[in-house]
Amino acid sequence: MSEDLVIDLGKDAYEMMSNKEKQYLTYFIWAGCGCHKDLNSVRSGYFAMSKWWEEHKQTPPILLANHDNAAVLADMVSDSNTITPAQERAFETTACGGIKATQLAGALFNHKDDKKGHHNVFHFWWQEHVGSKFTFPDTSNTHFGSYCDGATVLLAHLSHFTTYLEYYQLRKSTKKFNHMEQNFWNAIHDIPTLSELAVLSLYAQSISHPYMEKVCTPGQNALELGPYHAKVLDHIGEIIKNPNLLIGPSPSFTTAALDGKKLEFTQDV
Repeated sequence: MSEDLVIDLGKDAYEMMSNKEKQYLTYFIWAGCGCHKDLNSVRSGYFAMSKWWEEHKQTPPILLANHDNAAVLADMVSDSNTITPAQERAFETTACGGIKATQLAGALFNHKDDKKGHHNVFHFWWQEHVGSKFTFPDTSNTHFGSYCDGATVLLAHLSHFTTYLEYYQLRKSTKKFNHMEQNFWNAIHDIPTLSELAVLSLYAQSISHPYMEKVCTPGQNALELGPYHAKVLDHIGEIIKNPNLLIGPSPSFTTAALDGKKLEFTQDV
């Protein structure tokens, strides 16, 4: 009832405005949130990337099924000529790729429930063997860019994560990974998955980080960002036309990054 009342009063107030005031208000409403723009660009871009494998008939990232789906999918190997509805549903709901890999890493190394995941064991090992305090990015669907940060960390320190998992496996009484650990191990040893992680990381370094720094600048007016958004589109278009700006034999941050500044890692690890 309160919400309906606010809407009704808002309509009345809107009609009392001058045409210029209405124009400014309409622009502001449609401008939206810069953070959500970045979130949607990462999410939509990743969806398009996940379709690329099938469209180009390339081997896709390895499936990272949960425990229940893995048991169902295992039967497909023994009787591949007969696929049950349950197996089909399991296949369709099983995720794979770079986003899933960072989700697994977040669940293992920075779980919101401190009684789950590796937590202190991982922190102590990292500080002793890598020499710095480190917390894995807080991967969350409400902060989609955190997957890009996670991808950057995984690629930059892939050997450390591999060594840590080997250490953690040996300290377990069973000397075996649990299902989530095995999935993560498989993911970081899968070339298509690592390729997706690379794309997520490169996008963050060249587009997301400079963009977020700009839109989060104190005093920034959303109504004045039109030219900047046009610059973002132009920059992405240039990279599409000439990927060597970003991944060539000798790329320069002056042409690769949206703001022309040095590419930076999100965390000091």
